[in-house]
Amino acid sequence: IRARIGDAKLTSVTQRLHDPNLRGFASDNYAGAHPEILEALARANGGHQVSYGADLYTARLQEVLVEHFGPGTIGFGAFNGTGANVVGLQAMLPRWGSVVCAETAHIHTDEAGAPERVAGLKLLPVPSDDGKLRPDDLDQFRPDPDDVHHPLPAVVSLTESTSTPRRNWRRSAPGPTSWGCRCTWTVPGWPMLLRLPRSDWAL
Repeated sequence: IRARIGDAKLTSVTQRLHDPNLRGFASDNYAGAHPEILEALARANGGHQVSYGADLYTARLQEVLVEHFGPGTIGFGAFNGTGANVVGLQAMLPRWGSVVCAETAHIHTDEAGAPERVAGLKLLPVPSDDGKLRPDDLDQFRPDPDDVHHPLPAVVSLTESTSTPRRNWRRSAPGPTSWGCRCTWTVPGWPMLLRLPRSDWAL
C-alpha cells in the first residue's frame, strides 16, 4: 500500500508477525477474530449507514438480543467487558450506592480498578473460597437507610466462571433482591451491557 504525503513516499507492508499456531488462554482477548466475523464485517463495510446506534445493524442486534433474552431487553455495545461493567454499574447505582461482590469477583481482582476509579463506586468484597455468594453472606450488608455515613449496598455483582456452572449462581441470587438490591452478572470479556426484562437484573 503506497501513500504520498507531500513529497514523501511511505510504503506500508502488512505481514504476519506472530505464530498463528500459538495458543494462549489467559484472556479471551488473546484470540483473533473468527474468519466468519471478518467476512461479515467486510460485507457490512460498503456504503454508508447512520452512525451512533441508528444503523440497520444495531437495530438487528437488538432483535437478536430480544430473541435470546426476551421482550424488553435492550443492548448497549461497549469496547470491552470492563467498559460494559463500568457503564452498567454506573447506570444501576445512585451516587451513594455500593456493590457487593465476592473477593474473587472479576470487577474486584481484574479490570485495573476501573469500577472504582472510573465509575467512582464502592466495592464491598465478601470472602469466598469458591467464588460464590450465598444469601447468608449478604446479611452483613443489609442497608440501613438512616445511616448517612456509609455507602448503601444497591447492587450485588455475580461473576460468571467456567469452573462454576451458571445454575449455581441462580440459587444464590434471590436473597439480595428481597431487601431492594439489584443484581448484575459479570461475564469476563462480554462487551455488552444488557438491560434485561426483569427490572432487578442486568448483564
